[in-house]
Amino acid sequence: MREFPGFIPSASAATDFQSVSLSVGDNVNFWIGILFTGSDVVGTLKLQGSDNNSDWWDISGSSQAVTASTRHAWSVSDVHYPYVRVDWDYTSGTGNISGRAIINQQILLRGG
Repeated sequence: MREFPGFIPSASAATDFQSVSLSVGDNVNFWIGILFTGSDVVGTLKLQGSDNNSDWWDISGSSQAVTASTRHAWSVSDVHYPYVRVDWDYTSGTGNISGRAIINQQILLRGG
């Protein structure tokens, strides 16, 4: 298991935001947790995947409406894209966003 406690360092949630990409590689499971602090932060949070780390697509079913300071987490399995990032579309309010990630590394056992 690889942990990324500072995947999203504390940043302003009062503007649109895309995290750095997280290389999932050949692994098929990951977890991302997001924390919003502040007052009345409103917007939409979602995951995006990429096959080449430059063209990004919204991951179906990952969209989450945010209407206040909150926590949100995704636990994703059966991943078929090597890169993932978090996309925040700001609407109103003030506050900060931060996040952490965990990739469950795939262990391959080969006969011998």
